[in-house]
Amino acid sequence: MADIETGYLNGFELQMETIEDTFEVAVATYEYPYVDGADLEKMGQKVRPVKIRCYFYDGDQDNYDDHVNLINSLAMDHAGLDELVHPVYGTLKGYVTTVSVRADDRQRCAEVDITFLEQRRKTLEITILADVDQSVEITFLNSQDEQAVDLTTDIVGIFGYNPPFPTDIPSTSLLAEIGGQISAPARQFARGLQSRLAQFETLATEVTQPTNSLVATINYTADLPGKILGTITRMVEREAALFTSLRQFPARVTSSLSAAFGALEAELGKLPATPANLFCLKHVRIAHAQRLALEAAYSYADDQNRRETLAAQPPAFDTMGNYTPPPEVTPVANVLELESSLADARSSIQAVIQDNRSMKTLKTMARQLLEHVYTVKLEAPRMVAIQVDQPTPLHVICLRYGLPYSQAEQITRINRIPWASAVQGEVKIYV
Repeated sequence: MADIETGYLNGFELQMETIEDTFEVAVATYEYPYVDGADLEKMGQKVRPVKIRCYFYDGDQDNYDDHVNLINSLAMDHAGLDELVHPVYGTLKGYVTTVSVRADDRQRCAEVDITFLEQRRKTLEITILADVDQSVEITFLNSQDEQAVDLTTDIVGIFGYNPPFPTDIPSTSLLAEIGGQISAPARQFARGLQSRLAQFETLATEVTQPTNSLVATINYTADLPGKILGTITRMVEREAALFTSLRQFPARVTSSLSAAFGALEAELGKLPATPANLFCLKHVRIAHAQRLALEAAYSYADDQNRRETLAAQPPAFDTMGNYTPPPEVTPVANVLELESSLADARSSIQAVIQDNRSMKTLKTMARQLLEHVYTVKLEAPRMVAIQVDQPTPLHVICLRYGLPYSQAEQITRINRIPWASAVQGEVKIYV
């Protein structure tokens, strides 16, 4: 059974596996009388069908109802080609020709088999990676607007209306700012919210953020939702600033942020389950998922800049035999590190979406990060595992397989080799 991976079809996220992928070449045969055999002429590749199987179920995925929306979307006539973002082949254009559904409403699970025909490929073009940091920044701003709407809905449900908050005076309580007659539960909520916001304001106050940061460009509204959202977002940004120096290492920065964000969420989860505490925990988790995706995008952009610098460097020796020292660049992240950081960011987003499926911009962030990592993986050299029977220096292994000595450090990081002068056992290298 193939591994289940994440893909997209016309914007729908799929948990899928490839069950068949056919490549067939059209060959014309020319036979002659009294001549053994035939002349063959290659006429090009026939249409390429890709058959995938998608799984929808409630539980870990909680997406059983999504298969109905997918089927209805495919059944509708629409202009243009279908788009399949395959976890291995990247983006494919074509048409869905067959859809086979096996659903069980009692078990809340469904299997959907899809046959996708790829459109004729045109002249191959060099793949240019989009600026993942810029695209995720735009989605981050849209996500802030989406969270503001969700936050306002929660407040209206508690107060019965959207209470104003025209000024920001620390010595004044929320109750004094809100004014008017409010119910006893709403009054208790305001007191608890005041306490949590005061704690958020004092968290990581020693961190000074630059005036040109993304959050500094956001003008939050002067009402109560704007006050809450601004306080939480700035608090999370100060938390993330403590790990800015790790952006050169995608896996380290996302794992460190996940641990720091998880510790704060755990502290909030230990508090009494009052409406104010649950309200703050919900929106802090959303802010954490947004920031983790943004920091991952910044780390990917930094890594891509280093890749381009290394790709543009001149040969080690020029035509006259003079040695040209390579630029001092931090080694690029390997595939395992990129996948690890992607898993951290998408796990945080998935945890939020399971509780609040209205945050569609978080899904967009997850897709943008996924597309970037998959594009890097498609362009990266293939990794294979070799067996080293006798203790061998790592540079000798590089020489044996035609690899430059500069890859020794990267191979050490991939395999976590403790002693590069005596390598033995299974070793993963690039070919």
